[in-house]
Amino acid sequence: AKLFYYFSRGRWAIMAGDGGSSENMLVGYIVLGIYILLLVGSGMLAAVVNWLFRKKDGSGGLMRNHFMAGTGLGPMVWFFTMASSLFSGYSVSGISSEAYGLGFVATRWIPAGIGLYCGFMFLAPRCYALSRQRGFMTLGGLIFERYLPPAGHPWCAHLLRLLAFGCLQLPIFTYLITQFQSIGKEVETFTNGGITSLTAVLVAAAVLWLNDIIGGMRAVAYSDVLQGFVLIAGSIIFLILQYTELGGLPTAWRYWSDPDNRQEPLVANMQLIPSEVSTVAYFDFLFKTTVAATMFPHLWQRLFCASSSSVVKNGLAAMNLTFFVVQFASMVIGWTAIAAFSDLELPTPSPFGSLLRLIAKNGPGQSFASALLLASGVCAMMSTADSSLLAFSTMWVQDFLRPYVWPSASEVAQMLFAKFMGFIALCIGIALAILSIRDGKPDLTGLFSLQNVTPIHVAPAVWLGMHWRGLRAEAVLTGMICGLGVTVGMVFSEKNVAYDRGLDRTENGLSTAWIGFCVNFFVTVTLGLILQFGPRVYPKLASLLTQEIHKRSIDIGPVHDPLIHPKYMVPFFLLLLFCIPFYREHDAPDTYVGSMASWAFTSLFLSGVLAIASAAVYMWVWRDYEPLPLPDLPETDPSSKGKALASEHEEDLAVSKLKENPTYGAAQVALTTAGTPKE
Repeated sequence: AKLFYYFSRGRWAIMAGDGGSSENMLVGYIVLGIYILLLVGSGMLAAVVNWLFRKKDGSGGLMRNHFMAGTGLGPMVWFFTMASSLFSGYSVSGISSEAYGLGFVATRWIPAGIGLYCGFMFLAPRCYALSRQRGFMTLGGLIFERYLPPAGHPWCAHLLRLLAFGCLQLPIFTYLITQFQSIGKEVETFTNGGITSLTAVLVAAAVLWLNDIIGGMRAVAYSDVLQGFVLIAGSIIFLILQYTELGGLPTAWRYWSDPDNRQEPLVANMQLIPSEVSTVAYFDFLFKTTVAATMFPHLWQRLFCASSSSVVKNGLAAMNLTFFVVQFASMVIGWTAIAAFSDLELPTPSPFGSLLRLIAKNGPGQSFASALLLASGVCAMMSTADSSLLAFSTMWVQDFLRPYVWPSASEVAQMLFAKFMGFIALCIGIALAILSIRDGKPDLTGLFSLQNVTPIHVAPAVWLGMHWRGLRAEAVLTGMICGLGVTVGMVFSEKNVAYDRGLDRTENGLSTAWIGFCVNFFVTVTLGLILQFGPRVYPKLASLLTQEIHKRSIDIGPVHDPLIHPKYMVPFFLLLLFCIPFYREHDAPDTYVGSMASWAFTSLFLSGVLAIASAAVYMWVWRDYEPLPLPDLPETDPSSKGKALASEHEEDLAVSKLKENPTYGAAQVALTTAGTPKE
């Protein structure tokens, strides 16, 4: 209604309502209005495509069409939906605010993002192949089948799935809060209050809910293609505008590199090497993000819905390079703002929106470019919010409703339940975002730190479980409980010195999430080795570990993945490690390379080397993983639809493969096929 009001009354309505500082603000409303209409159009297009595909054999049925785009997404759509889902409110509003407040420390986001995609080298080939064979829609399904007997007692597999389900709820809600918080703050700042943060949040939520209802994964993916193009184009445009309109980094450098200005607000962060605590926090952020972010549910849903392994391989190879466009542009916004607003206090808490409004005052062309940049920022926020909402709905159906509440639920019932839970999540996200905007904490950096608190404890179950054939569920479950206990116990205690600011940080710079993860990893590995090799020392232990083989249990096999060969992983680890300025004198003045501090330039340079090297490894070293054959695929698995069941020979082969695993000892192996126990 507000949009039509502005269009009908024109610039006079905007000026009279103080909607902007000049009549050129009208352009901003037009650009945002067109953007919203395009998003709704992408949802409608997806609804039509879903309806057409449901009539085709082998498309996977109602649920798979809606939540996994049927037979999968092609190369371009998958690349943009994966990239857009990762670039969120953090990438635009959060990083620019951090660059403004912390200076060159904000460079940590680029090596952390590249480390995340290096982390997927451990996971993508095997997990994608298993998802195509078994029809996984969520990470919980993969964890459950990996630790079914004989890898552990059945109740361990169920507890692991439920614990993982609970741990992965936190990133979804923090993502929703941050996206709505960013949208509200940036739109209100750019329009100078003409569109309030509450209005912006409600409009964004309405568009998300509409697309989720009518289009599902295809609506999200199609809108992500649009948003990805706008986001990348907007980032490039800003790098040009900040130079032509504000003098760029060279002009800003002349201000914050002057030793006489060191006492000025925020300038010291641009001149000095980070302190010891900040350096430790830099390390914590890099490696915590590398591990924890690989567990985010919306990224797994996209991994599982690729149409082929080549789509995943090529997409992940190209993804690393996007960080140097989108996130670097956001950093430049914050660094430029330090000089641009040096003579006055930053008008709002948002450097991004403030700089865009400053540029928009210079004329219609600049106003249009600023509005396009704002739209690109909103794109980053909306794409992640709709991804999180879809992942939330899918998890509640696949990891809770079907296994534990209503196993015989029809696809229509599952769809209705999923949409109801999506609506509940949206309402909670809106309420928490409004509270966050009102109270001003936690900020986006704080929300991201809290977002990693629980997902990081799911990582050992997947990272180790996909490569350690003898790892048992009891070890993983014990490690997860111990790690969660340490983290939760510390994050709400006085050990978390930044708790009052909504952050997760101890006095030495480490986060409670990382400390708990180290406990989790140590317990899992130690107990895993005891349970695997203990029976050789204490034979009676074998009788306690003996289990029948479940027909859906995953045996990863003896073949090693070439992507994680030490000749690649060791150099990658060292490149990531030396992105951290631990080797420099803390709190000392630094020299400059161009307009950047030497340590920050080194960090970004090594990140670039890592990005190129990891892309090359993805492209030329990737080998498709071939899972061991299933004796019997359930009819609900879309990959088995229209195919004959496995032959007797394949069943015997599967049993013999499982018997070869020394973890299972010499116990009798039972495999239920067609209702008949078979030795």
